[in-house]
Amino acid sequence: MLNDIQRGQFIKSLRNLEWDEERETKESDAKIFGRHFTVALTDSGCFYPFELKPSGVLFKGSKLPVNKRFDHSRADTIRDAFNADPNGFEAWCISNDVPMNELCRSGGGFSVGTIVFQRLMKL
Repeated sequence: MLNDIQRGQFIKSLRNLEWDEERETKESDAKIFGRHFTVALTDSGCFYPFELKPSGVLFKGSKLPVNKRFDHSRADTIRDAFNADPNGFEAWCISNDVPMNELCRSGGGFSVGTIVFQRLMKL
């Protein structure tokens, strides 16, 4: 959970969402404390927010041989650190030499259980 100050910062970042008009679905991103969120806007005008959570796998770039592009060695530790304290995850990564720009992330897609909102939140 975000405290009041963090929630205010996150809401402020949502005011600046930029929708990519060239994509089939309209989506935009917001980030706070190393957490990455995507907000999708449906054709009916409803919002679908979801978080891109770290899988624990690090992507090491495309110049290495195919079998050495991904580092799975600390995947469980990275996932456990995120699940234990999502808002402290960025600080944990810094103190444990985990490069956040190399983290692979995955998020929710549309499914039967998807919850969409008429409006994102009171801004």
